[in-house]
Amino acid sequence: MKKLILFCIPLILAGCVSAKAYKDAMGELDARKAELKETEKKLDAEAAKNKTLSADLVSLKADGDRQAAQCESDRARLADLNSAASDELSAARAELASRTGEKEALEREIEALRQNADKVRAGREKAVEDLKPVYASLSAGLKDEIGSGGVEIIWASRRLSVIISEDLIFDRGGTEIKPEGFGLLRKIGAVLKGVSDKDIRVEGHTDNTPPGDNNGKRVPSNWHLSAARAASVARFLSDEAGVSPTLMSAAGYADERPLASNSTPEGRSRNRRIAITLLPPSSSAAPEEPAVMR
Repeated sequence: MKKLILFCIPLILAGCVSAKAYKDAMGELDARKAELKETEKKLDAEAAKNKTLSADLVSLKADGDRQAAQCESDRARLADLNSAASDELSAARAELASRTGEKEALEREIEALRQNADKVRAGREKAVEDLKPVYASLSAGLKDEIGSGGVEIIWASRRLSVIISEDLIFDRGGTEIKPEGFGLLRKIGAVLKGVSDKDIRVEGHTDNTPPGDNNGKRVPSNWHLSAARAASVARFLSDEAGVSPTLMSAAGYADERPLASNSTPEGRSRNRRIAITLLPPSSSAAPEEPAVMR
């Protein structure tokens, strides 16, 4: 019995130590479990966070892909725009070059026109200057006839006309120059003989009354009368006064270019006339308004 008790005491003592150790171990185990649980929570949280981050990464990658695609699209569009801009710039440069060429051509044309205008102006001024001595000579040589009103000298720019009343050189209705007109035409011819750079046009004009008889022969019309008179004067100036026939022409205008109204005797008398006109060479311009009249 004593041995049994003695044997049990160590066992009891040994059992008591194990319970404390067990308790301590269990406490440590619980702490480890709690720590593990906390760690698991942290791991779960980190996993959730990683999952969120992964989702964000996927989203960011998708955004990156979209942005990359947009960049590529923008790059292609920019390339197209650059190409179009380059084409437009090339076209603009070509247009500018063309316009520049047109401008230069236009400037050359304007310059040529200006030079031509200067030549024309110089020619007109020369023509006017050339007429001054002719005008002076005719005015001096025909002073008496001008004073009596039978002759007018009309200077219109580059044209100079000697207007001779019908009755000084023709009988009424006649086409032959009467002797009293020879002297007058010779004085005019003496001046015109020195002219070499002008056309000389002899014009016949009538009033609006029928022409009547001419030495017993009926003149058909004022057209016939005016043309025949112009031809007679031109022939006389050439044959008798020595005026160059290559410079002269003759024309009849009947009553189509009156100087005055045909409603009065005075007006009709003024319209019955011969006009000897100096013109620029080969001129076909319309009559000009008189600048000088005597």
